[in-house]
Amino acid sequence: MACSTEKKMARNGDLFSQGDAVAARDAAVAQVALGKADWIAAALDCVRQVAERHTQFTTDHVKLAMAAAGLPDHVEPRAWGAVMTAARRAGLCNPTRFTQASTRAMCHARPLRVWQSRVRP
Repeated sequence: MACSTEKKMARNGDLFSQGDAVAARDAAVAQVALGKADWIAAALDCVRQVAERHTQFTTDHVKLAMAAAGLPDHVEPRAWGAVMTAARRAGLCNPTRFTQASTRAMCHARPLRVWQSRVRP
């Protein structure tokens, strides 16, 4: 049985709309990125470095590269979506359908997306 929200959404034509979902994702990524351009640029540079060294990687690899460069690994945890979206759009990597458990204790082995490098020589 559908809940009242699902019924209302179905009447409005919004239930399971891929286009609406993509637009909502892009709007959320843009909102999170506001005021974080310098940090995102530094993180994107670290993604580039990791993508040049690894065929596949996760954001754990990028966070290690940021720590090695003396940079904070986050200003807001959700900003990683903006970073990886920018990396994909810049042609540095593509998402795979695979995940890998995080090795960071604070993440409690949560699954992380595995990214495929597009720039590794």
